[in-house]
Amino acid sequence: MPRPESHSHPFDQLVLVVEGCLNLEIAAEVVEMPPGSAARIPSGVTQTAWPAGDQRVLNIDVFATVREDYLFLTHHQREVFEGAAPPAGAVSQGFSIWNAPGAGDRQD
Repeated sequence: MPRPESHSHPFDQLVLVVEGCLNLEIAAEVVEMPPGSAARIPSGVTQTAWPAGDQRVLNIDVFATVREDYLFLTHHQREVFEGAAPPAGAVSQGFSIWNAPGAGDRQD
């Protein structure tokens, strides 16, 4: 698969790689993400991702604060979250990558 165009968005993103190997480009740096690795991408930082090789990649993306364009997916949970406040806190300007055991971690 060719490298998709980079993009950024106004919320933090956590990428968790479950299966396969993912090329994750954060701020113009490409990092290979094996299964069991994770990366935090702050809001506003350019990024893109694509499979490293021919294997299927299964990853989980978590976004904070609330992604308004995904709210329609949670309508069935409206009663549970009615009146809940969004998470508070400052957004770090760096990014962190946690790799599978033995692969080495880093923080920029």
